[in-house]
Amino acid sequence: GVVKFANEAAAQKAITEGQEMEIEGRPVFIREDRKSFEEYSAEAKGFTIYVGNLPWATRDDELSKAFEAYGSVIYSRVPKTEGRSKGYGLVSFEKREDAALAIESMNGTKFNERQLFVKWV
Repeated sequence: GVVKFANEAAAQKAITEGQEMEIEGRPVFIREDRKSFEEYSAEAKGFTIYVGNLPWATRDDELSKAFEAYGSVIYSRVPKTEGRSKGYGLVSFEKREDAALAIESMNGTKFNERQLFVKWV
């Protein structure tokens, strides 16, 4: 996921002190983001939703396929760093009602053994 800090000092403290941390048994890797969530979001067209808690191995095409049952997917992106997923993705639909249905249907469901968090961008 992406965390936005109030200032540079707080961000640097998290990077320095948080390297040994685990969340729900998974090691946390903390670094300054190379491309902001806003920059990824700006690439998307249509009605865009956020899909969080993705497995690190998730590919763009897998994410798209998981959501195509809810409508016409026109964009799907899983940002990566050092060859693995950042843990979230963006999916855009042609129609708002399709995106809303995807949120309602997929939020809290399992995808490759991970419980998804799905919401509007």
